[in-house]
Amino acid sequence: MSVGLAVVGVLCAAVFTGLYHLMRNATPGWNPWAWAAVAGLLGFWGVSLYTQIKFPLNPPGIGSEGTLLARQGFQFLFIAVSTLSVAVVVYGVGVVNRTSAASGRWLRYGGIGFAYTVVALLLAFALPGVRDAAPDWLPPELTIMFRTFTAGGHFLLWMGIAFATIGYRYYRERDVHAYPQVPGSARATSA
Repeated sequence: MSVGLAVVGVLCAAVFTGLYHLMRNATPGWNPWAWAAVAGLLGFWGVSLYTQIKFPLNPPGIGSEGTLLARQGFQFLFIAVSTLSVAVVVYGVGVVNRTSAASGRWLRYGGIGFAYTVVALLLAFALPGVRDAAPDWLPPELTIMFRTFTAGGHFLLWMGIAFATIGYRYYRERDVHAYPQVPGSARATSA
């Protein structure tokens, strides 16, 4: 399980890095905190929340073993296409910002939004949802609570990746320290 969590963490960080880079190129006038916040929110939407809307998560041990590969395969395909379409939207915004006059941008932004909506709806309705019935002994409130906490945890994961990355960058660039730097002290000389 720890190897799986490490792989998921690396993949989320890679998605965030790509979205952050695309955001930086698409909106060069923004500051790094805004880039990180938007990249984190887009990553949360494309990888986590939209996927949970189509494929609601169940507590461990719920579901048939016969549908396991189908559920995982469709969910992985959904995540890949959803993440790619979010990245294409950010890239499209960058192209509009670089090539259009300020007066004509809103129409093109609307076109990008419309195209994303069409792709998202096609994706939602083209892939079959694999719904395994919950056992009778499982209270529906527990399932709702599990899904809510899972979505909240994913949101915290994406915001943690976003703001920890920028916070570390700020820390390194500004030479900010959590403790005072006193010349000759043990901490100042050991670093």
